[in-house]
Amino acid sequence: MARYSDLVNRHNLKGKPEEKHPQRPGIVCLDWRANRVTLLARCDAHSAASKQLYEVCDRLQRITDEDLGALGGTLHSDLFYNMATTICGDDELLLKSNCLASAQSFKDSTDHQRVRNRDLLQGLLTTLVYEVYTHGEVEFIQPLYREWFEQHMGVPRDKTRFVVAWVTVYVGGTERNHLRECATLLANHVAYQSN
Repeated sequence: MARYSDLVNRHNLKGKPEEKHPQRPGIVCLDWRANRVTLLARCDAHSAASKQLYEVCDRLQRITDEDLGALGGTLHSDLFYNMATTICGDDELLLKSNCLASAQSFKDSTDHQRVRNRDLLQGLLTTLVYEVYTHGEVEFIQPLYREWFEQHMGVPRDKTRFVVAWVTVYVGGTERNHLRECATLLANHVAYQSN
């Protein structure tokens, strides 16, 4: 079985994130990490290590799809919009000029680690920390939001569920499963690297 480092070196998969696709020069790699992991898995297609790499990609994609609401139903960005416009009365909250510089800096940093950093392990660890934070945050704020909307924002009780849906969608199994998925894919990735 080919070793991880041998595959990386043999197939020159350590390029910059803005590089062109190695096999299709006309295509720019937008999600270069998943692309490189998939290419790496194809290099040793019938090995157990390759299967582990595909599993890492599958788990990462599942988390992303669920975070976006891409698996059906309402997109999570629309749920956030419903909540934000209820709070503010308009969509001004969505303007970047209303974002705290420190919050934008944190988002930029985590996006870089999760999407653009060439070190897949660093991206996976950042994803795990992100999922721990998100799980704790939504479990804590969901009941507070419900009460706040009903008692202080004047949202009728029968509409509160609709308004708080952006928070509620992450409560319970969703984020807990993301946490479990992240831990599993980290273990798979580390196991692959040691082969």
